[in-house]
Amino acid sequence: YADDPAIFCVELFNEDAVLWFGSAWTMQRYKTLRQRIAKEFSNFLKDKYGSEQAWKNAWGKDAIYKETVDLENTNLGSLIVQDEIVGNIQPESLTSGTAVPWHYPWLLDAIMEPQNKEFDNLRSRLFDTAEFLIGLQNHFYKRFVKAIRETGYNGEIISSNWQAGSSVGHYLNLHSDHLVGMIDRHNYFGGGGINALREQEKFNHGSMLAFPGKGSVNAGLQQVHNRPFMLSEWIHVQPNEWYAEGPAIMGAYGWGLNGWDVSYMFENGDAGAFSDSIKGGNMRWDVANPAVMVNFASVARQVRRRDVSESLETKYLNVHIPSVLEGEIGFQSEVVQQHDEKTFTTDKVPPQALAATRVAVRFTEEYMETPAIDMQDYMDGNTIISTTGELKWTPVEDSREIGGYFTINTKATKAFVGFAPGNQSFDLGDGYDIEPEKGFCVVYLTAKEDDENLAEAKEIVITAMARARNTGMKFNEEGNVVLDPGTAPIVFEPVKAKISVPFSGNLLVLDHDGAEIRAERTISESLTIDGSLDKTPFYLIEK
Repeated sequence: YADDPAIFCVELFNEDAVLWFGSAWTMQRYKTLRQRIAKEFSNFLKDKYGSEQAWKNAWGKDAIYKETVDLENTNLGSLIVQDEIVGNIQPESLTSGTAVPWHYPWLLDAIMEPQNKEFDNLRSRLFDTAEFLIGLQNHFYKRFVKAIRETGYNGEIISSNWQAGSSVGHYLNLHSDHLVGMIDRHNYFGGGGINALREQEKFNHGSMLAFPGKGSVNAGLQQVHNRPFMLSEWIHVQPNEWYAEGPAIMGAYGWGLNGWDVSYMFENGDAGAFSDSIKGGNMRWDVANPAVMVNFASVARQVRRRDVSESLETKYLNVHIPSVLEGEIGFQSEVVQQHDEKTFTTDKVPPQALAATRVAVRFTEEYMETPAIDMQDYMDGNTIISTTGELKWTPVEDSREIGGYFTINTKATKAFVGFAPGNQSFDLGDGYDIEPEKGFCVVYLTAKEDDENLAEAKEIVITAMARARNTGMKFNEEGNVVLDPGTAPIVFEPVKAKISVPFSGNLLVLDHDGAEIRAERTISESLTIDGSLDKTPFYLIEK
């Protein structure tokens, strides 16, 4: 395996971290492991404080088990999660080696909130625990990497793809991952639970276009300076209907403007062709849904040809680990986690910055302030213009609404993505304009070959996609409950648009595989696509 060219990366640990919930869960349930780690933690505290009394003075009696008699009515009780399987926990003492590194990520985050004083009596305990546990994780990763390298494997290694809270734990864990190598993360958007298609349960029917930095692209706030960045799990979850926006947004702003490196969309299997129906259950992650895959060829060509330029500037979130261990980060950060969808925000570098410039976390040798970004520097009205000038994103005023759009203007790819206002033409540069009919659509024009731009290309591919539904599929008025899942086959919502081009030629209307020619018509500096007549998402222009 060390020499197998098909293996580009080895992952050490999936979807977990020592500063996440699993550590407390394990210590609660397994007495032997709890006793073993308590001895190590007690020795760590002994080395740090020098004596039992110095340790007690530093922590305070309200933070030490059995020093505090009434556990149920103290903050210590919220740290040592009560559970009947715990059994007898010994009084904590360094001499007897029984101080347990109980950890709960959100308590550490609460301490970092300026107005929150509720858990201040646990401050020393929580910071000592975080320092000890992250040191243990780093030691484990170092041993693990050494063993892998000794096999002769020279490829990429990632530690884990998870996170650990909002502030202190999060950045300690991200730093731990960066010590190993490439940063990998998972992030999803939309959709519902396993029963959303068949039991009329509510699901997230929102759009990532409504608010720049929303959904899967938000993972970019965890990119790290001088490390490759990978999303090894991301997708719109069915039955969210705006699948087509996903590859478009991620391709332009993630693997384009922000310079990310590796992409794996998530699914559980396919038949090697477009899916015949939209499914729920364990098939609710479906890359082969036509609404995802139709534009995928154009997005993939754009990404691999690097049509969208990486930002020439990078806005950094500066993090100094010794200062983090003292509770000093230099900015406020928050993580909201709703199952597989994680949203990161900071008060200095907002998520919207991902639509304007490259963003990365930078681990510094000494403490540095993080300058606040003024988003007005990148805006024309309410439109965010990227530093390269190639991308323009217009969100909706209320991010809870469905709407928003962006355009791509590069030498080799032009595109409109989103909810068209109707009767508005978008100038995409170099003599190309597009006027989509009102409603949602994703329309790409891209040079066909991998070494061409639009000016050189003899052939230009057009892909056009809106929504896709099962035959007979019905939603409630709000669009967040499936009333009838329908049946195969999937049917496409027609895309209609007027497109101006700086040449004459022929427009070939292709079939659903983009292979056979169904019709041909002459164009002279303009053309119209109409899915209700053409019955296809694929076109080819011959100049």
